[in-house]
Amino acid sequence: MTGAAPQSIDDLLQDNAADAHKRERQAILDMLYRNHRSAAVVMMLNSTVTAYLLGVLEGATEVLWWWGVGIALGVTRFSLSSVYLRCREHLHSTRWTQIAAANSLSFGLHIGYLSLCCFGQAEPAGQIAVSVLTAGTIAGATIAGATYLPCFVAFTTPAASAIAIAFATQLGPSGPGLVVFTAVYVAMMFLSTKRINQLIRKNVRLSVALYRQARRDPLVDVANRLEFHRQTDEAAATARKGGEDAAIIFIDLDHFKTLNDTYGHATGDQALLAMAEGLTGALRPGDLVARLGGDEFVVFLFPASRNKALTAANKALTAVRGICLERDDGDPLSITASIGVAYSRGGFRSTEDLLSRADAAVYLAKERGRDRVEALPLNGPDDDAPAGDASSPIVGSGAPA
Repeated sequence: MTGAAPQSIDDLLQDNAADAHKRERQAILDMLYRNHRSAAVVMMLNSTVTAYLLGVLEGATEVLWWWGVGIALGVTRFSLSSVYLRCREHLHSTRWTQIAAANSLSFGLHIGYLSLCCFGQAEPAGQIAVSVLTAGTIAGATIAGATYLPCFVAFTTPAASAIAIAFATQLGPSGPGLVVFTAVYVAMMFLSTKRINQLIRKNVRLSVALYRQARRDPLVDVANRLEFHRQTDEAAATARKGGEDAAIIFIDLDHFKTLNDTYGHATGDQALLAMAEGLTGALRPGDLVARLGGDEFVVFLFPASRNKALTAANKALTAVRGICLERDDGDPLSITASIGVAYSRGGFRSTEDLLSRADAAVYLAKERGRDRVEALPLNGPDDDAPAGDASSPIVGSGAPA
């Protein structure tokens, strides 16, 4: 019997790391755009207050168009953030991090323009307002850009440079001192932002790791028992309203203990990895593949009919038959499985009842020779269920009977 070599444990660990990195990047980008949405509201309020102070109280009416640009930028940032958060599953994450950085740059240029063009024309009270606005927005960028440092840099560079130039050129002898103060202030904000960024990423990594530990089997990277019951219970709640049927396919590796005792636990682990990979590849993307423990795997189909369940079960049987392990001496080693199918009739109600019925079907498959499929409805026998051809449980030179 021939088949593709199963994925190694090292390969699986690499895949897990790649998946964890993807989840980490997604979580950070989600936080970034949630922060940007809040920051957009704050920036519009700041622009409005500043425009009022300079335009209404001091008569600098030319600042009103600056206010209009600020409102437009704020609405754009808020809208982009909302679009991303609503449609992020279908969007390219790298492109949207670039969009976030570009948006931050536009806000930095907006604040920088105010510092360069309005600072010298304002009265002392207006200059204080501009300085406070710039300092406050840089401090706010610490929070808004903490999840993604390029956003902080993109905003702070033009904003801080502009206010420093305004201090140096328009405040006389006191200007250089304020320039130094501005540089120190920005440096402190950058270090704070960097530290917050490190803490956020550490927290996200821990959250992703806990998520995987709570939902995924650590060896074969399919759903674990807890995740299986969580999803099946949700499906049962849905079926109680809509009356949909469901099916559970129970796969039990034939003579797994003999395999472990004869060839070692490393070979047993490779068999489990190959089982998980074969089942995942043979079934539909929406079918839930889970490992309950040991050599017991289950597949949950919802919604599903008897025919769909049997079709999926025979695909699973074929996938297991196609697995070819390699023994220490280089000879091929094949495995088989006994598969039991249980399906509901008249609506899915209980995971435990259906799982118990699938377990009974597995024992029936073992009694009838193993390496086959047997099916049972939730109530009563199913004499029409097709079975796979019986074959020896382990094929290969020197294989145990």
